[in-house]
Amino acid sequence: MDMVKIIPTEPKPEIPKEIKKLPESYGVDSRFEYHLVKRNENAAVYKDKNCNSWEVFRIKVRKGRVGVINGRWVVFPSAECVPTDKSFGYWAFHHSSEAAAMKKFEILSKIPAGQKIPEGV
Repeated sequence: MDMVKIIPTEPKPEIPKEIKKLPESYGVDSRFEYHLVKRNENAAVYKDKNCNSWEVFRIKVRKGRVGVINGRWVVFPSAECVPTDKSFGYWAFHHSSEAAAMKKFEILSKIPAGQKIPEGV
């Protein structure tokens, strides 16, 4: 069966210029609920409210785009994004102590946006 591509009749919308910021909190299934502790332009630290678990990561921005779903334009704005499981060890890190998390935050904060994180950091 051939797919029929439905093209919207209305003009293609613009992507908003503002970037959606990281959430104040986010959940990972029903077991974890992370709350933002500290952030700057380059890095963020979240703490799990249920245990002594910390996530520290480089702030990355997903580029906005416009797509078509069911024959209608849909805007996906640019947004800072939380890491996926595959991000850990590359640009996101898990720590079980506040001291280790804050140390990693300070290191990531000094690496300019767009610059690769050196191995072993």
